[in-house]
Amino acid sequence: NIWFASMNLLYVFAMVCTIVHAEINWTVQPNPNGRIYWKMLKLALENEHNTSKNNPNMPYEPAAEIFFVETFSENLKPWTGGDWFHMKYKVLGHHECDITFSILTTGALDPVLWKRIDIKKFSCQE
Repeated sequence: NIWFASMNLLYVFAMVCTIVHAEINWTVQPNPNGRIYWKMLKLALENEHNTSKNNPNMPYEPAAEIFFVETFSENLKPWTGGDWFHMKYKVLGHHECDITFSILTTGALDPVLWKRIDIKKFSCQE
């Protein structure tokens, strides 16, 4: 019965975490072409270039303009605006790409000190 009780507690904990995570609001950023977002996009594109994990169906570089950014932070790190990034950007003279990624950062002052990038979704279209 102890095992059954512990499984019930684990289930309740998992449900609470799922509900809390689902209620995190994305924040649309008013200056999507800001320098910090270019840095983050550059890191994500370098990661894709080096790993080829997502293989967007069209060329995804060079980025010409970031026209939409929304973020949320699981750790409330105000210097980046969020740990997760959803961006829409234009590839030079062609089409648009849509990318969602997370960046685990270290240090409170310089968000370029990053540990890991995980691209969650990446696609491009005309």
